[in-house]
Amino acid sequence: MMTRGRLVFTLCSLFTVLMVAGGSLLAANNRQTDDGSDSLYKYLTVFTEVFSLVDRAYVDEQEEQTLIDGALEGTLDALDPFSMFIPAGGVQTWELVQKIGIRHSGMLVLKERGIVYVVAVEPGSPADELGFKPQMIISEVDGQRTRLMNLLSIQATFAKPVGTVLDIERLDQGKKERLQMTLAEYPTPAVELRVEEGMAVLRIPAFRGDVAKDVEASLQTFADTSSLTLAGLKDRDRLLLDVRGVVGGEPATAYEVAELFSGGKLGSLRGRFGELESFESAGAPLWTGHKLGILMGRNTQGSAEVLASVLEQSVEAHLLGETSFGHAGQGGIVELSNGARLAITQAFYTGPDDVPLNKGLQPDQRLRPDFDLDDQDSDRDTVLEKALQWMSEDQEEEAEEMAEAA
Repeated sequence: MMTRGRLVFTLCSLFTVLMVAGGSLLAANNRQTDDGSDSLYKYLTVFTEVFSLVDRAYVDEQEEQTLIDGALEGTLDALDPFSMFIPAGGVQTWELVQKIGIRHSGMLVLKERGIVYVVAVEPGSPADELGFKPQMIISEVDGQRTRLMNLLSIQATFAKPVGTVLDIERLDQGKKERLQMTLAEYPTPAVELRVEEGMAVLRIPAFRGDVAKDVEASLQTFADTSSLTLAGLKDRDRLLLDVRGVVGGEPATAYEVAELFSGGKLGSLRGRFGELESFESAGAPLWTGHKLGILMGRNTQGSAEVLASVLEQSVEAHLLGETSFGHAGQGGIVELSNGARLAITQAFYTGPDDVPLNKGLQPDQRLRPDFDLDDQDSDRDTVLEKALQWMSEDQEEEAEEMAEAA
């Protein structure tokens, strides 16, 4: 017996094949004359036949619009996690979700292959207070199994009014746990410059608002040798930027931050048919130290990837940590004739090499956390410790070279 999930999966698969095959055939038609041996209509015929059979033979009667919506959702899911089909009746909900974003939960969730998972959690948010971590799976929200919910419905649930209490079931490394989250506003995490093991660490928690100005102020503090703020700082020629868990944001702000470190061409926004916008720096960099590291994780996405890419290429910054998420795109909205919409990625940002950021950035030095079986509740940041160690490995060698040169 075919379950509803398998039914939707079948329709989604067929619709995806239809779209991909159609695109290939149209491309082929531009290169050669159609000899009639292959045609887009063949795939349309197969899809219509399967749709009709399922409509007549499935054990329970189904609404045709529901089946079509499911197929369209599957088509967009085959592209990337940020593209989605919005039914006509869900447009207002989508607009509300875009307005609120993650500001009531502090947690970005996405859905891929039927699994709803946590991508990132902002410090001080309701999700952070409940111990949510990236890669955790959310299996149920308010009595609804998330595998049966579309992404819009899930995001709308976490964008409900402040004070709403959500009953959540989550899975963490196979362990199931039920808990309640009270949605609330929380302060935007601030840029933080601190000293760790004698080295400066600049934490950039988001790319929005006045973040570029805050980073500039931090770099000025770093450069001020008379400042007492950075007690214990041993080396002003090294700096580690921490962008782990930073998602979304405004790419233009990321380019503004990049200007503080690099001059000349920074990158561009490229669509299907070429460059749509370019980003350059005309001023002199504020920080010109010897060694710049960027600490990233699997949940580093969007604007943070833009910054990492620009600095890796322009000032030979070292990428440390794990492969990033792999999506720094610009979304667009396409309105359909029936009132529905497609939220679809229409362009990608780039670094100076103009290569679209649609794949994860690979670290120069892969760093993973240590798990102490005897102390699982330890809050030690072992990845940061490893990054600081790697950044300082050649200090003695460089000191000797400077002494010899002198």
